[in-house]
Amino acid sequence: MDYNKFIILSNKYKSLKKYIKYETFLNSSTNEKNSSSKIVIYKTIFNKYIVTEWIDVEYGAYKSRTKFKCKSEAINFAWDLFGGDDYLNELIEKQEISNL
Repeated sequence: MDYNKFIILSNKYKSLKKYIKYETFLNSSTNEKNSSSKIVIYKTIFNKYIVTEWIDVEYGAYKSRTKFKCKSEAINFAWDLFGGDDYLNELIEKQEISNL
């Protein structure tokens, strides 16, 4: 998964953001913990990327947190955590994700 394809999918399927989301220090309210998404790709002010798979955002509990120097590696890793194209197609078939 590359960045451009991820952004196109995120824009096409707005409800995808509850599963996986890309944020920067500029468009996040304060930090990655404010997201309601299960997986967050967060770009820091130092141009590093942190992929966090959350268990409970309110209490700061996460299953995994991995740092990357490259945006494409971070998005690819997060997409694999999400389940990839197969899981996306499954969610679309179940109508849990729509393009509204």
